Amino acid sequence: MKSQNLTRRTSRVSALGLALCLAGCQPAKFQQIGVTDSASGALGKIVETFDQGVAANKVDILIINDNSVSMTPEQEKLGERFGNFISQISDIDYQIAMTTTDIDSQNYNMDGRIMNWVGAGTTILKPDTNNQQNAFKNTIERQETSDCLVSGNCPSGNEQALGAMVRSFAHRNGANAGFFRDNTPLAIFVLSDEDEMSMGSGGTTASQVISAFRSAFGPDKRLAVYGIIIQPGDSACRNEQRLQPDAQNQGHYATRVAELAQMTGGRTTSICAVDYSQSLNEMSHDFRSLVTTYELSQEPRLDSVEVVFTPAQNIGYKIEGRMLILEKAAPHGTKIEVRYFHR
Repeated sequence: MKSQNLTRRTSRVSALGLALCLAGCQPAKFQQIGVTDSASGALGKIVETFDQGVAANKVDILIINDNSVSMTPEQEKLGERFGNFISQISDIDYQIAMTTTDIDSQNYNMDGRIMNWVGAGTTILKPDTNNQQNAFKNTIERQETSDCLVSGNCPSGNEQALGAMVRSFAHRNGANAGFFRDNTPLAIFVLSDEDEMSMGSGGTTASQVISAFRSAFGPDKRLAVYGIIIQPGDSACRNEQRLQPDAQNQGHYATRVAELAQMTGGRTTSICAVDYSQSLNEMSHDFRSLVTTYELSQEPRLDSVEVVFTPAQNIGYKIEGRMLILEKAAPHGTKIEVRYFHR
């Protein structure tokens, strides 16, 4: 057993807890043992046991790329920083796929189907995929986006990031087969300078996404949504986006994306950042938490916590509210026993 960095951050904890429980929290065995709490005199130390399943240390990452006319600079910025991001999750069994916000144009409607990674010969990037950096950069930077005004043949300007999520679930046994793994957390990452239907006045709602997710995948898959967007209320960023070349005075607060991120315990960051290094680092930390976090039934008193791994593992941990967060995933088959007095 190795204990370190026992902390409490309740605002992020409540959000993370919601993300972990949206599709069903990891089940635990619960009991109490007859140990007296010297601080309060209470009898009955809580013992909870978690069994690390075969899906441990896995995460599926779906990128929803806004390919409308105004997005070339942001696509380039994300492409430049992908290598740093992937290095932060190199020890996780990840799968990365991409679709676009276009689900209704005549020529570029992806309808939530995942696309081929240019030069990689696959629709899914994995840790062992060759030349990932170039494949990502050459795919996130959309030719139809940069050529749009010259060719006059543009993708939809009616961006539907949430609609694309729901359609991607619908293709889970068809065009997207092999991407959505059983019992594996799904992180959805939106890059867009608009809201649903551009202004958030129609189309798919956050609640509809969650309902479609539960219907498609049942109780054993988790969901967390992230976004690099114009954050609600950030008028300086909105005005900056509207003044960009090819923006055609467009750019709107991504209210529905932000709402969905909040409901699933994800996060959003500003699309106007000079580069996306910090945003991607924060997201990689969250992705790691998705595969190493367990919800306790009570909030423990920090000085009372004991964590025992069977077989023994040299894995550090921290407690945030009711969440036990391991510094790395325990091997498949490990039993994790947590003993504590509740607060």
